[in-house]
Formats: sequence, C-alpha cells, structure tokens
Amino acid sequence: PFSYAFDNDLRELYRDAGTAVWNADPGAILFLEPDLMTDTSGKAAIPRPLERRTNIVYAPHFYDPAIMGQKKYTGPATSQQAFASMRSFAAAWGAPLFLGEFGAPAIAVGARDYITLIYDLLDGGSAEAAPASGAQWVYSSAWTPEKFDGWDTENFSIVDNHGPRPQLFTPRPYARAVSGIPTRQIVTRNSIHFEWTSAP
Repeated sequence: PFSYAFDNDLRELYRDAGTAVWNADPGAILFLEPDLMTDTSGKAAIPRPLERRTNIVYAPHFYDPAIMGQKKYTGPATSQQAFASMRSFAAAWGAPLFLGEFGAPAIAVGARDYITLIYDLLDGGSAEAAPASGAQWVYSSAWTPEKFDGWDTENFSIVDNHGPRPQLFTPRPYARAVSGIPTRQIVTRNSIHFEWTSAP
C-alpha cells in the first residue's frame, strides 16, 4: 500500500510539474526519475506520467547494490538485468534512456571493471540496444583526503587532489554530432565502432 500511494504521488507530481513547465516552455525536455527501489533494481515502478511527447526522457539512477553495500564488483549479471529493465521501461514510455546518475566508491574492489561495464552497457553493444546517455557521479574538484567529495563524505569523485583517478574514469571516444539516429556503438581501448541511420 505504501509503495502504491508513493507511486501515485510521484506520478501526479510529475504530471503537475510537467504541465507547468510545458505551459511556460513547450520545448523544455523533462528528465523523469523513478523511485529509489527502481534505481537499485532497474525495474519499472511507475507508468508514464505524461502524454507521449518527444521531449520527455526516462532518467533513472543506477548503482549495483554490491558496489554500494559490499564495496565490491561481483560481476555483470545484476547490471545487465537492470539495464534490460531500464531499456524496456524507456521503450514503453517511447522515450530515450538517460542514466541520471551512476558511479562507484573509489575504494571498491573492481571499481574500474564496474565503471567500464556501465559505459559498455550505455553504448549498447548490440543491434538490439541503441546507445544511451548518462551522467557519472561525481566530479569534485574540491576533493580532500579528509572530506573526500565534500558531501556526506562520499568518495566517488573521478579526480582527487592528485588528478584523475583511473579506477573511476577513463576517457572514451564518442560521436559529438551525427546526421541521423545512432543505432550502435562499441568502444575498446584503441577503437570505436559506430553505426547510425542516416538522415541527411
């Protein structure tokens, strides 16, 4: 009952807020995030709160529970299942997927493999999964050894007081502009494979 009421409240909030935003700016893009349990499981929790439009984005957060709780990468299965659910939910909305937040604690064992996996899952990597976008948490230029990221003593920053942290971030190539619709992207250490449907 609590979950059902919360889902309805969240859906109504998005409906009211979205209507107000679009009344002020019909071209504004709404990034809508589901509840916390969806964020940890990738499973759908609320129906699409607004009518089908092109300027709405499904934007869940996702953190593998093992990375957060055990500070350890335990393999790709949980993340792969979550991404399959998130992609399915975005498709049901008729909306693109934008991973609103992801990352890992710097001390997590296997953090680099985990972050690489998330970027690979965002890339799609198969004809069935078009590339998605996301925002990694966090870049904290004020990182210190005492307070870490400076917020809630988290330690997710892709830089520390010495510079970039390779266990949390590796620069990856990407297409900055495409005359068409991206359909597939595979990035390796030395190359990028990119496909798109042309729209000249």
